[in-house]
Amino acid sequence: MRTRFVRWIAVLSVLLFAGIGCGPPPGDTMESLYLVKIPANVKVMKYRAETFGMDPSFAWMLQPIDDTFLAELVRKNKLVKGTPDKMPSPEVYRWPSWWDVPHLKKLTEAYSNEESGLRHVFVDRKNNRIYMEFLGT
Repeated sequence: MRTRFVRWIAVLSVLLFAGIGCGPPPGDTMESLYLVKIPANVKVMKYRAETFGMDPSFAWMLQPIDDTFLAELVRKNKLVKGTPDKMPSPEVYRWPSWWDVPHLKKLTEAYSNEESGLRHVFVDRKNNRIYMEFLGT
């Protein structure tokens, strides 16, 4: 009986950990949510997907900045550029360590659309990076 229980736990563990890495590549997920394909010269440096809760959430760090890609991203998603008195908030529950909230709060270029889900784009010109997040609602 104990052997059967241990074997059952082992099988469930393998399935759980195998499932964590499954799913579409980060670029495909971003394309389906933002309707823009990542150009070949831009790489996904970091990616986080949280799909187990009620609202799916995703975050990407892209590098380098491609201004044509950024303009298409803003246009296709009707993103609004933040102003000094109204910037999108990068504070999201349980993002990974590379999602540096204090750093993102200091950036002066950010875009958002919160009409259908939450879409935020933070542009870090100094480090040549784009940080993106999507939170489903």
